[in-house]
Amino acid sequence: MYADCMEAIFGAIALDCGADQQKVIFDVIEKLCSDRYQT
Repeated sequence: MYADCMEAIFGAIALDCGADQQKVIFDVIEKLCSDRYQT
C-alpha cells in the first residue's frame, strides 16, 4: 500500500511541478503516506 501511494502521487506531481517543488512536496507526502500505512 505504501509503495502504491508513493508511486501514484509522485507520478502526478512529476507532471505538474518543477524539481525544487517536488523535493518539498515529496517530503510531506512521504510523511503522510508513512503515517497512514504504518502498522
